Amino acid sequence: CNPAGEEIDEMLSSSDGSVYDIGVDGDVNYIIMEYIEGITLKEAILKDAPFSNKVIIDISLQIAAALSHAHKNKIIHRDIKPQNILITKDNRIKVADFGIARAVTDATVVNTSTLMGTVHYASPEQLKGSIVDERTDIYSLGVIMYEMATGNLPYEGEAPITIALKHMNEVLIPPKLINEAIIDSLNSIILKTMDKTAAYRYDSAQSLIEDLEKALSDKIDFQGSNFDSGKTTVLPLIKEGSNHKKQSGNLKKAKKPKKKNQKHVYFLTILSALILSIVFIAFSSYVFLKGDLFKSDVTVPALIDMPYSEAKALLNENGLDYVIFEERFDHSIANGNIILQEPAANEIVKEGYTVKLTVSLGKVKTRVPNLLNLTSTEAKIAIENNNLSIGEVEYKYNDLPMDTVFEQLPKAGSLVDEDTPINLTLSQGLDVETFIMPNLIGKTLESAKGNLSELGITLSGVKRETNEEIDLDHIISQSVPSGTEIYQNTSITLLVSDGPEFVDNSITKTLMIPLSFDAEEAQVKVVMTQDTTKTILFEDLVKKEKENLSLEIQGNGKALVEVFFDGSLAFSEEEIFE
Repeated sequence: CNPAGEEIDEMLSSSDGSVYDIGVDGDVNYIIMEYIEGITLKEAILKDAPFSNKVIIDISLQIAAALSHAHKNKIIHRDIKPQNILITKDNRIKVADFGIARAVTDATVVNTSTLMGTVHYASPEQLKGSIVDERTDIYSLGVIMYEMATGNLPYEGEAPITIALKHMNEVLIPPKLINEAIIDSLNSIILKTMDKTAAYRYDSAQSLIEDLEKALSDKIDFQGSNFDSGKTTVLPLIKEGSNHKKQSGNLKKAKKPKKKNQKHVYFLTILSALILSIVFIAFSSYVFLKGDLFKSDVTVPALIDMPYSEAKALLNENGLDYVIFEERFDHSIANGNIILQEPAANEIVKEGYTVKLTVSLGKVKTRVPNLLNLTSTEAKIAIENNNLSIGEVEYKYNDLPMDTVFEQLPKAGSLVDEDTPINLTLSQGLDVETFIMPNLIGKTLESAKGNLSELGITLSGVKRETNEEIDLDHIISQSVPSGTEIYQNTSITLLVSDGPEFVDNSITKTLMIPLSFDAEEAQVKVVMTQDTTKTILFEDLVKKEKENLSLEIQGNGKALVEVFFDGSLAFSEEEIFE
């Protein structure tokens, strides 16, 4: 998702990574960018860190230049990390993945309800959900510089929340204590970029670039670079006559005063200045304190956790003024209530004193991620990464694989407070009933099919073989033995009897049938009946010129042979097969 849209597209096209197009596919926003052949800075760090001072400064300068361009276009990246820094084959640095970048006003931007970015590289204010600006990216760049200089991340922990707390509270170990090869100027730059208070960091990427360009000389007084060191500057004395020579001719003719008179003038000048200073200070103090001398003392009331409207009214009742010093998210103080006050409760101040108030914006809001079709482990990681908590976990039968999320509450996309519990329903597989396999041996095939259908068992195949003991079409064996515990939809194969092996004991003999009809041709039909079974031996149109019809017949025991001419019985006779 790209909240900055065309602004990011324009910025990237003019700096590092070329953007060819942006678009939308359903609910998904996408950016088409150039393909960069090379490796990420993270891969380079894992392989070769710590780097030399020159390499660190060169890479940092290129990243800072990209950030400077982004910040001038009102874009804060918010996810600067070495995984998003690409190194081309010709060692050019490209800053990528503006996926969570935000367009800002001329000053700052208030962070959204969803805390995004990578916790190892996020600034303290970003982790708190406070106001962020360009200095957030500078802090993240400082972490990258620290990692390039030492080969280690500045803060590590077992859980993201542990790392976040260290970013906000733990004292930073200077990189020079880990890698003695780091020059002092670079060490100071890294410490300044990673200051926990944004006001003490570089105010812009350009000011960081200026110090990086000077750093290799390692001869500058870094403490004086880009901020007031607090040292007193002593002005050189003006040599007598050095400027007088450039004056007009009249001045050249003036007589030089005597040294004694000069000392006298200097003394009077200093004394006059001292007296005027004392008078001015006394007068200013009188004017400044005049009002307070006649104002009564007031006890500051307790305002913590009080609604802002009530706090204002109470301050007015006590003759005190107020100002909102800060608004920020808070886990324990309700939205609109007072988090902090300055001065504290019960302190004595003069009437009309301005009390500074910090007002709560309520709990940080976060958007619930889509957890459907994730495994329970993946879902728990996503919940923790979004600063939510795991609620009730329930298992139900479902056609998804076991331990897969198929329901969640609240639903994906809901805006909720941080630490809101997310209830999950996980699949425990299909709801399949188990039962004991019945004995089908000796049953007919049709009867066995009926039993299997009632139990929900699939008949996957039927094999047949002759058997002297099992009657025709009866079950000889089953692939799943009887008494076995099985699930519904289990497949089974049956072996079915074809009865005893057939032995052909029939006798063949030749039958001569005289064609005793008067017409030149007739329809001749010969039928043999044996054991109530009738078999048509011959049926066709036959010409009389043949006189006799010769047929070979097979049978056992006695059989009746009947001959028909044109449908009428011509004669019949009993045949004995011996």
